[in-house]
Amino acid sequence: MKQIPTSLLTLVAGVLIALVSFWVGQNHPLLPEQASEQAALVDNFFNVTIAIATALFIVVQGAILLFAIRFRRRKGDDTDGHCGGRNPENRANFPPRWGTRGANAGSIGFYA
Repeated sequence: MKQIPTSLLTLVAGVLIALVSFWVGQNHPLLPEQASEQAALVDNFFNVTIAIATALFIVVQGAILLFAIRFRRRKGDDTDGHCGGRNPENRANFPPRWGTRGANAGSIGFYA
């Protein structure tokens, strides 16, 4: 049995996500009746926003499900994960700590 090419699977998934998100964006009961001439423009913008949000939701939830299945703990493996370094605790805290310091310095410079 031959394996299906990844590019074809990605294309099919993208088309399905686009179709589902477009359908949800056009067929939701979230808007009231139009009461002005500008309401059609606002409604169309809201429909596009709902379609984009639906597509992002499907992609993120699909990735979470995919990685939860793919990287689940195997039978008999009771060890902790290894993040690769001499001291995993310091390695895990390094990027968030410096990232927040950079963001804080940037915001101080912006508001000063």
